[in-house]
Amino acid sequence: MPLGRLTLLQAGLESCSEIVISLSSTPPEELLSIIASRRNPNQHVTVLVRENFPDLALLRRLHLLGFRVDVCWDLPEENILFLNRNIGVTLPDGEEVAEAFSLCCRLLWLRFGRFVSLDGIIGQVSEDGTFFSLVKGGYPIWVSLKPTAGCGELLPGRKVSVFGFCIFMVNIVEAWEIRREMEHSAEGEGKE
Repeated sequence: MPLGRLTLLQAGLESCSEIVISLSSTPPEELLSIIASRRNPNQHVTVLVRENFPDLALLRRLHLLGFRVDVCWDLPEENILFLNRNIGVTLPDGEEVAEAFSLCCRLLWLRFGRFVSLDGIIGQVSEDGTFFSLVKGGYPIWVSLKPTAGCGELLPGRKVSVFGFCIFMVNIVEAWEIRREMEHSAEGEGKE
């Protein structure tokens, strides 16, 4: 990216109120570092990814940084950074995106889920082991398992942390990763 364009982009990152990042592939690390370090705490940052985005570690990191990570249909092939929706540049090239506002708004309308991180206790487990209820705050949240979630055996009463995306219309979390925190027996004994 040309130096002048990078300087302008950094200034825009500090002064804009909203950042939207459309990611079709893992961007260069230095660009994410610039975005994370230059944003101010009052900014809303939304990252849009495809349902089959391959870099789970990056999605988790963006979520931990406080970015809203949404799943979207029909993303462009190139990664794009939008500032206040009306300025768009491709990443890492820095080429200006024509009709940035229209494209950004269209992409935001095509969202169908959001990545979430939930902790809770496994309640009911389906007979085939593909769904379970996660009890959090007294009510169950239904979780479907992505085949690569890597959770081992699902046992009722086990405390787990789930990272996955919540599909807006059906309010089911598709687990991309499940981590067991500790195992609870009926007597409250036992730890892993």
